[in-house]
Amino acid sequence: MVDFGKFTKKELLEIYNNLNSFEWDNRIGMKPHGFDVLPNYSKNKWQTTKSIIIKPYFEAITSLLSKKQVLKYHHLHNLHRNIFQFYFWWFTRRKLTNI
Repeated sequence: MVDFGKFTKKELLEIYNNLNSFEWDNRIGMKPHGFDVLPNYSKNKWQTTKSIIIKPYFEAITSLLSKKQVLKYHHLHNLHRNIFQFYFWWFTRRKLTNI
């Protein structure tokens, strides 16, 4: 397995984001053979999928980052929101889920 401790927070967020889009990130090693042709998910529990391959990487990265950090990166880089929009969404979501 990859030593994720050697990466910066920014690199971890980039790697997580790439894997979350089912795109392999070469910083974590060579892409598994046939990765590009695998389905993202499958109802067949015996079929190898991209989600099965990347799950351990997600778990390792999320053990080093907070949910807020991952969601903030997603909002700013994928959804093209600004920091104020993210924090409005973040605090509104927290307030609604604490009811």
